[in-house]
Amino acid sequence: MLLDRANPTPLMSSVPTPSTVDMTV
Repeated sequence: MLLDRANPTPLMSSVPTPSTVDMTV
């Protein structure tokens, strides 16, 4: 799971958001 910058909550990789994409890149 990844942590969203805007929302400090565990996000599944199946939920692509600008923040999660920025962290994975």
